[in-house]
Amino acid sequence: MEGIEGKTEEKIEEKKKKHEYSFERITKAVGATLGITIKQMRGKGKGLGISHGRKLMSLVGNEYGYKGRELAKYLRKEPSVITRYLKERKNLSREAEQVFKLLNG
Repeated sequence: MEGIEGKTEEKIEEKKKKHEYSFERITKAVGATLGITIKQMRGKGKGLGISHGRKLMSLVGNEYGYKGRELAKYLRKEPSVITRYLKERKNLSREAEQVFKLLNG
């Protein structure tokens, strides 16, 4: 008798790659894309470029399986801020693609 696995041709794939890259590596790729530093993203600055970097870091980190709370702790922000950043996903797609290219070589 054939098992369930043999009855389906579809493979179940995870949407997110669980922690394939470290926070540091993702942050460096975001920084290289936008011209800002890790220190700026984790600091208290509120400039447009820095805020954009945090949003992009949150989006890319989330795509690689990091939870909002993990991202918030790393970026030293409130989890609600990260949730708000993730809602802006569509506005960051071009920059996110550049970061993904840097991460994947």
